[in-house]
Amino acid sequence: MAGKKKFNITGLCIPQKHYMADISPKIDQIITQYIENEEYFTINRARQYGKTTILELLYQRQEFIIEIKIWRGEKYEEEGYEQLAGYLDARGVHRGYLLSFCDNKKSPREDRVLVTVHTRVNDISTDIVKKPELLDFIAYQAGRHNEDRETVALGTADCTARSLKQEPKRPVVNAECCYEGMLYQCSPALQRWIFWHSVLTGSAGWTYGANGMFTANHEKQLFGIPHYGLCWGEQTWQEAVHFEGSKHVGCCRKYLNQYEWWKLKPLTDVVEEPENTELYEETVAAEIGGHLIMAYMQKDVIKLRKAGLPWLIQFKNLRAGTKYQIKAYNPIRDYETKLGEAVVDDDGRLATPTLPVFQDWLVVLEQI
Repeated sequence: MAGKKKFNITGLCIPQKHYMADISPKIDQIITQYIENEEYFTINRARQYGKTTILELLYQRQEFIIEIKIWRGEKYEEEGYEQLAGYLDARGVHRGYLLSFCDNKKSPREDRVLVTVHTRVNDISTDIVKKPELLDFIAYQAGRHNEDRETVALGTADCTARSLKQEPKRPVVNAECCYEGMLYQCSPALQRWIFWHSVLTGSAGWTYGANGMFTANHEKQLFGIPHYGLCWGEQTWQEAVHFEGSKHVGCCRKYLNQYEWWKLKPLTDVVEEPENTELYEETVAAEIGGHLIMAYMQKDVIKLRKAGLPWLIQFKNLRAGTKYQIKAYNPIRDYETKLGEAVVDDDGRLATPTLPVFQDWLVVLEQI
């Protein structure tokens, strides 16, 4: 005899065992309006709102049962298989999947994934864990929706410097900074600035984000106001995929791939700056093996230049007599132009030819 139904407050709801509201019209609507039109939907709710149950109901015709666990040893994994088998029996399904996340470096599993921790603003991963030695790489967040490049520069410089000092040495990633379009700010120019600042000052990578994409706003159904009472803007994901900044940093990444970028080492005191240059206005530079130098000059330096001065980079403290081919990459229009050749003078100085447009540029010196 079947047991008496009860209210379920954890895990999957099963109609034969649990009291359930009839949401079949909503399921039909999701299938016809989204899935059959090759679109997707989001369920943004806290615990016990029926997210798992809704997903299970959507696949009644072709069910995929997945149990998710954190790896805590073989005994715990065996319990996961038993739990999965119970779901399969309840649904009359013959195939299921156990998805196990491993977060322990001492785990005997060979298929272990890389581990880090997401942080708050201006924290680095090792600040917020009790056992930082378990982290494979260090992540930091140096801003969120700030258009003020000066503030972002200070956070980026501090987080990068502290991350690179951690022992043992590990890759550093600028994991979240100023999603493009948040509060209708964080422009394409800022996205380019963060990308090159991160890469040329010692970070192994940077993650791009777009407002409208991470909230999955849809042109027919906006995300709305979440529980904390404000939203970051109402751009849809259809708009976000066309943001200019994403195109720019994608092209920058493609350009960078022609070099052994993972060998980049930051350089300091190799560019002559105008007086009173702020941190956020400084040209950042790095080298690969002593034979190639990259320097990114962003356009706000123009504020400090007097009318009539050429738009160029003046290098200093280079090895006298070294001959370089000079190239400039336009990160907005995605093209490279060759500016000629030059030899470092006896004082260790080399000036590039005048750059063709008053904008930000990546200048590359290749030794010949």
